[in-house]
Amino acid sequence: MFGEKEEAQTLNIYPNPAQSGSLLNLVIDSPDDTNSLIEIFNFKGLKLLSEKFSLVQGFNKIEIPIDHFHLSTQMLFVKVNIHGEVMTRKIIYNK
Repeated sequence: MFGEKEEAQTLNIYPNPAQSGSLLNLVIDSPDDTNSLIEIFNFKGLKLLSEKFSLVQGFNKIEIPIDHFHLSTQMLFVKVNIHGEVMTRKIIYNK
């Protein structure tokens, strides 16, 4: 309806599982031009990344190098905040 904000439709992350040397690809369907906050946490809840990205209306691809986190094989959580809507996805990182 008029005056209502649309919410982000999708968040896809690949590859999953991610391998050492690969980029983490986030594909975000944004309802409008906006900013997003992307955070990555390890399985213990330690924040590894917190970064703002500008999104355009439609599909956006964001590439994040994950090798600089110096991780062992573990589960990671990717959290994306757009307009207060929070989407969280679990990924596996294999060293």
